[in-house]
Amino acid sequence: MSSNDRKWLEPRSLQGYLLVLVIGLSFGGCRRSESAKAQLPPSASPADLIAQSDQFYSQRSDLTKVRSAIARLNEARVAEFSNYDALWRLSRANYFLGAHTEVEAERENSFKAGVDAGKAAVKSKENGVEGHFWLGANYGGQAQASALAGLSSLDDIRNEMQTVIKLNPGYEGGSAYMVLGQVDTQAPKLMGGDLSQAISTLEKGVKDYPDNSMMHLRLAQAYEKSNRLADAQKQISEIEQMKPDAAYLPEHQDVLKELPKLKEELAERDSRKA
Repeated sequence: MSSNDRKWLEPRSLQGYLLVLVIGLSFGGCRRSESAKAQLPPSASPADLIAQSDQFYSQRSDLTKVRSAIARLNEARVAEFSNYDALWRLSRANYFLGAHTEVEAERENSFKAGVDAGKAAVKSKENGVEGHFWLGANYGGQAQASALAGLSSLDDIRNEMQTVIKLNPGYEGGSAYMVLGQVDTQAPKLMGGDLSQAISTLEKGVKDYPDNSMMHLRLAQAYEKSNRLADAQKQISEIEQMKPDAAYLPEHQDVLKELPKLKEELAERDSRKA
């Protein structure tokens, strides 16, 4: 064995060799790790997540798409907690899910989440019309789902919709007028319900925003309740002749689903008059 061979067997030389080997493996591991990281897709930005949610929400007739929209918006909120654009959309999507799901627990949770997101949106942007509208809509959803919640939410609903009218009365086709009219139609007199005021509010809404089919429906229902049957029938006829905006086709379909019941109520009232 040569002297050079013996040097590799000496403790100091072995330690040096092992050290070189470990360092080499470490640097190789780092390179592999960096390479793996480079191959991973970058995290989606809040703006990207919001854009994805909009795509899902546009297909909201399928509630699985609404749930996907909510998931994306929750991700955006985690990334940027006070992102106004994510918050009001989250309130909107939860309202739609709560209004259409057949699962009671999901309905309650959706409206609650919609209220929470709406409050956060209003806090993030006090003069943002979207936040106020969808917060009020979710209060309304809770009122429809629970009589107790309804009694406690009436003032909140009115306050939010009145704020919407001050900020932008045409938002969502003047739907703040529709909500206020519906509240006055359905609320007990002791809680401020006023059928005459409801009709006045809804008539203004229909005059200013004639393409809002839900507004026509609520006015027809108010007319029916006040025994103005011919006026109610006229509103139904206008709805049936309307060409809906493609962006609001799901909402127009909701209106059409309510018409048979209203027609039946009108026929019953008419037969009692005869």
